[in-house]
Formats: sequence, structure tokens, C-alpha cells
Amino acid sequence: MGVNNAELYMNIGLCCFYCQQLDLAIACIDQAHAIATDDVQADLWYNTAHIALANGDIKMADRCLRLALAANPEHAESMCNLGILKMREGKVTQARNWFHSASNKGPHLFEAHFNLALLCYQMGLYEEAYTYAKKSIEVFPEHVYSKNLCEHIEKLLIQA
Repeated sequence: MGVNNAELYMNIGLCCFYCQQLDLAIACIDQAHAIATDDVQADLWYNTAHIALANGDIKMADRCLRLALAANPEHAESMCNLGILKMREGKVTQARNWFHSASNKGPHLFEAHFNLALLCYQMGLYEEAYTYAKKSIEVFPEHVYSKNLCEHIEKLLIQA
């Protein structure tokens, strides 16, 4: 059809990966990175990180997300996912910093607000958690987990 771009190869690679066609997936993703222009590098590395995570390679996912940020320092989705990785490692301060950066760079991302709310809740910072949960609901009013967290925090604050 005459279409030959990095986005197409990455999407085909992701489809192949999720259909368990790993040999085709790797070839397509490799081709996507080979022909990519600077404006799509961050998204390609972000998607490559998802594949690394699905394979259980946390270190590779971390590297891919950092490469996404090297390609585009404003890539809020990568910041949010780095925050999640740090949260899983128990590095609460680093996770919180990544979530703050993600919410500042990408105020449209409800995930950054929700993850920050969840982290603050786990740290016992209920008022701050409530604020971020509300921001998450503002961005995505139907997000059930944000609503549940908000209601739970409201009950805790009323009891206090």
C-alpha cells in the first residue's frame, strides 16, 4: 500500500507480540527503531518498554523508558511508568518525584494523578491523596478506582 513508517512497524510488532508471534514482533520493532525519525523515538521506546515489562524484564523496561525521556524530556507517559517501577521497588521518594513530574508535564494524564494519590494514601498523607484523586476524577470522571479511593479517603477524613 506504499506506507512504510515507524509507527506502522511498531503497531504491527505490538500486534504480533500480543499474538505470541515473538519472532515477527522483534523484527517489526527492530525495523521501527531503524527507520524512526526523532519525533517518534520517545513513543517507540515507550512501547518497547511495555514489551519488556510483559516479558518480565524490569531493567530493560527501565532503560527503554529512560531512552524515551532522552528522546523527549517532556514524555509524561514515560515519567509515570518510571514512577510505577520505582513504586514497585519500594523507592517511594523517587516514585513520588516521577509522578509529580508526570502530572506537571502531562496534566491530561489521569494515571499520573491517580498513582500519586495512591502513593500518598499508602504513605498516610490522606489530604494530599484526596487532592490528587480529585484531579484524576476531573481528567477522567468515569475512573472507578479514583472514585473509590476518593470515597474511602472522605470516610477516613470524616472519622478523623
